[in-house]
Amino acid sequence: MSSETVSTIVRRALTAKSSWPEKETFLDVVYWIRQILGVLVGLAFGVVGLKGAFAIVAFATISAVVGYVYCIGFQGVDEEVRDSTEWVTLSVRVHDKDVVVL
Repeated sequence: MSSETVSTIVRRALTAKSSWPEKETFLDVVYWIRQILGVLVGLAFGVVGLKGAFAIVAFATISAVVGYVYCIGFQGVDEEVRDSTEWVTLSVRVHDKDVVVL
């Protein structure tokens, strides 16, 4: 991460169409949003009783959609800058290991 404070990064993450001078900071924000989403979805699935292959596919779908909407819709990142499939799969590879372990 850069020398920015955590509060500055959080404020920028919650502000639509923010400027991200450092790509790594933005990728860190996307990673942590998906981590928080994973905990929330996991708790919701546990309360509802979802498990098995359906829960894994549902989680992957929710994670991909939220990541895409955040990057492209909320932050306004140009899809042409990166391959659109890369935005959808960004950090999903990390999460699928977590799901399998749990």
